[in-house]
Amino acid sequence: MLRAWIVLLGWVLSLSFAGAVSAGTYDASLIIELNRDGAIFTCSGVLVSPNVALTAGHCAEDTDSIRVSTALDYLPNSGHWIAVARSLVHREYSPDASLYGSDVALLKLRESFPSTLHYPQLARSTDDSALTSGTHLIRIGYGGRNDQNRRTIIETLFKTWSHVGYDPIAGQNEDPHAVNGDSGGPVYFQPTSSAPLLLVGIHSTWTETSNTAYFS
Repeated sequence: MLRAWIVLLGWVLSLSFAGAVSAGTYDASLIIELNRDGAIFTCSGVLVSPNVALTAGHCAEDTDSIRVSTALDYLPNSGHWIAVARSLVHREYSPDASLYGSDVALLKLRESFPSTLHYPQLARSTDDSALTSGTHLIRIGYGGRNDQNRRTIIETLFKTWSHVGYDPIAGQNEDPHAVNGDSGGPVYFQPTSSAPLLLVGIHSTWTETSNTAYFS
C-alpha cells in the first residue's frame, strides 16, 4: 500500500523502483527539523529519490517550515540542509482518529541530493506477505539517545499484522528501543543475506505506551 500510494502521486511518477540497496547502507536516511510556532522538533525520514522523501504524517502536519539533512548527527548550525518546498500528508491520516493508520507523508525538496546515495527499493505486496511473526527487521531513527540525535540502526522483530480501517499496520508492542524523534524513519526487510534491503514501512511511535508500528 505504501508503494501504491507513492506511485499515485504525479510528482513522483518518475521514481525508479529497480535499483538495489547494499546491505548496511543507510546514507539516504534523514534527520528532519520542524519549526512549529518557533519551537523546534526533530523527526526521521528517508529519501526515495534525490528530491522526494518519506516521513511520518504527524511529522509533517502543522509546520511553519521543514528542512532535512543526511548528516549522521543533528547539527542545526552546520552541515548541508535542504528546505522542503511542499509536504503532502496522507489524506486518511487523522491524529485523533486514525492512530497509526496512514501516518505517512511525502516531502518535496527545493533542491536535490546526490544521485549517488543508496535510495531504497520499495517492497511490493508480495514482499510484505513474507513478513511473519519473528521476522528480523531493521529500522533507522534519529531519536534522542545519550543527549544527542544520531543516526541509529535498530534491529527488531516483526510481531503481527493488524488493521486500522483499511490500512495494514505492522505492530510491535513494548518496543524498548523507540524514542522521541524516531518517528518517520524507514523500516527495512532483507529476505536473504544476499538480497537488497526492502523499504516496507515508515516508523511511528506512541511514547505514552511504548508501542510502535509502521504504515506499510
